[in-house]
Amino acid sequence: MTKSIVYLKNKKNLFLFIYITLLLILPNCARYKAQKLTPPQAPIHEKDNLVVAKKTLTEDEAKKIFGGRKIIERGYTPVQIYIKNKTDKTYYLNPNDIQAPLEASSNVARKLHRSVGWKTAKYFIIGGPIWATIEGLSSYEANKTINTDFREKTVRLDEAIKIRPYGVVNKVMFIPNENYINDNLKITLTSPELKKRVMFDL
Repeated sequence: MTKSIVYLKNKKNLFLFIYITLLLILPNCARYKAQKLTPPQAPIHEKDNLVVAKKTLTEDEAKKIFGGRKIIERGYTPVQIYIKNKTDKTYYLNPNDIQAPLEASSNVARKLHRSVGWKTAKYFIIGGPIWATIEGLSSYEANKTINTDFREKTVRLDEAIKIRPYGVVNKVMFIPNENYINDNLKITLTSPELKKRVMFDL
């Protein structure tokens, strides 16, 4: 009788240990871990003391930059653009001066979101309400982090990019896969102060 009680108690403790371990480990899968955007290893184009480089990212490269998410698989080609202003004047890159059918980065970010409702329901069935709550909150926070990261790293369609004197801009833009015909890209940088436009064929 005593052996049976000890056995059941040990078994109960084992299940409790496994349950708590899973609660602590599995929700961490929802975390968004992204690397910083570094200058691309790509041909450099220089004109009028403006340096521009462009690189079409592979799926693996994009996954490192955007927390392991598959962007090309979800329908978008990520293109990195790097600009260095070696002048004492401010230049701007207006989204309308990028000759490519760009997708709003907010739309791409939403495609990478975790489904909070589905994850919560799934983990409720597997681990109960506590586990479901932890996973739901973790997914919600991961989605917020994705949105913030995209705002910092990507080209927005509703505002021009400011390249300050002697400053550097390093961003990623997205083109729907079906509209990405070749690797050519034309952009134009504008200086309102100089009333000057500088075009690059990348």
